[in-house]
Amino acid sequence: MTGAILVVNMRGTANIPHPVKKTLHQLKVLRRYSATLVPDTASYRGMLQRTANHLSWSEIDQKFLTKLLEKRGRKVGDLPIQKSDLKSFGYKTMHTMTKELTQGKIKLSDIKTLKPYFRLHPPRGGLKRSIRRAFRDGGILGENPDLLKIVDRML
Repeated sequence: MTGAILVVNMRGTANIPHPVKKTLHQLKVLRRYSATLVPDTASYRGMLQRTANHLSWSEIDQKFLTKLLEKRGRKVGDLPIQKSDLKSFGYKTMHTMTKELTQGKIKLSDIKTLKPYFRLHPPRGGLKRSIRRAFRDGGILGENPDLLKIVDRML
């Protein structure tokens, strides 16, 4: 298991059990339509399974991560990421930073002054499937191979 997983909270946090809310807090996706990037490890997979009724996740590729960071990546002070900021993050180019993130070598929280989450819009055109069901049952929750298409409409 190597790589990175894009995790998006598709439901709110009202009326959810305390252990699930605590796990959402640890994943840094407390609000609806907030997203983060986590390494593909057994412990994170367990956290995702615990919160499967609220989250949708999928593996992410380097090209999509670059697009996500350019459009929705923010540094401290809620400022967008500039090319000059990459040097302060310790990288020469965006390509090298996204390569390490998608390979699971580093996490978003390891990069100082970069916010470890993304705030997304609701998807343009709406959600075509139910937010109350798992992907295999006709919804969008849980492991969802179509998530990158949905997130692309959320940028």
